[in-house]
Amino acid sequence: MKAAVVTAMTPLDLDLAMKITSGSIANITGAQGYTFKLDFTMSSGRGTKSVANSAPGKAGVTWTLPVTLTATNTAASRTSDISNLQAVTVEGVWPADSPLCSADNTNTGGAGTYPWRSRTGVDGATYCVAVLRNLEGATGSIPVGGTYSVKADRNIDITVPEAKSQAMVDALGAGPVGWAIEYPGGQGPCGSAGPLWVSTAVLGCAPSQPELTSAAASQLSTQAVANLHLILQSSNPACPFGKGPDSWAAGLLSESRQDATWKANLYDASSLPISGGIECFAGGMSLSAVDASGMETPAFLANGEGWREISGPAQISGGQAYFTADQITPATGEAYPVTRFAWRSGDLLIFGRLVRGSVPQAYSWLKQNIPGMIQGIKAP
Repeated sequence: MKAAVVTAMTPLDLDLAMKITSGSIANITGAQGYTFKLDFTMSSGRGTKSVANSAPGKAGVTWTLPVTLTATNTAASRTSDISNLQAVTVEGVWPADSPLCSADNTNTGGAGTYPWRSRTGVDGATYCVAVLRNLEGATGSIPVGGTYSVKADRNIDITVPEAKSQAMVDALGAGPVGWAIEYPGGQGPCGSAGPLWVSTAVLGCAPSQPELTSAAASQLSTQAVANLHLILQSSNPACPFGKGPDSWAAGLLSESRQDATWKANLYDASSLPISGGIECFAGGMSLSAVDASGMETPAFLANGEGWREISGPAQISGGQAYFTADQITPATGEAYPVTRFAWRSGDLLIFGRLVRGSVPQAYSWLKQNIPGMIQGIKAP
């Protein structure tokens, strides 16, 4: 067998991964009663400063904010439009004493202070919250069962005291302490008067799906392995990971979901001591689960999956995760990049590849989706 060499994830990749937040709202009712599934990815982006177009003592700070919103039309038999979700907003949450929240910061080209508002968090501390992205003005038809992605950087321009401008840039680069999705009238973990979705509990309500602890992951993985063997004993083993890639939060650009449904095969482990598994494919995306008892994860990846480079392990959702960047060359067409990932707890090993994206994005995607994946492996 080939020796497996594992290198630690780079500090840059870890830093970027921690600044990416992804989430999903399974059911949201938009204007006129149309229903959607909403996936989203947010990142802190970066801030820059300049005095070129500012008065003496002032500086201009620009923040490029990467946000992706993907709406899936779930209204039966009805074509919809992204405009039915124009009331959705993405918000960032900072401590109230952040330089971003100062009354000295004014809108460039507009009147008044940048529109932060204050909220008291679960710990009694005060936070400032600001709308960072909205869907106002977005239009685009969405066919039945289809998706529409709004993925564009939004530039926010603020005029600030020059002496505080570098502190502003630093605060922007560090990112918020939390994110929220607001939707008037929506009923989420925060009730009808609060955000529809939150990434952390700082605003006084817990995320609907918190990250797994090691103990919880171990218990769920043990049951998942037992259920996996029951699935393998059936006459027609099916993919255990939902109906298709759209069952999971995107966490990436929409290119990762090329086919609507999974195609499932038994995992070929003839050359490895694997107790059995199932691999699922949807275009260039794949996702598999195996019982890897007696096999070390790096050895499996190097010999069973042919990973040339392995970075990790990173602690995610109570298990250990590994990553590598690679590419696929189809029979026709040009090669395209993929990110391979693996996650293990106990004997359960989940691995696969995401089309395009990066290691930090795959890290965020796993963190969001692993709990649902494990709990989704049920006995037939």
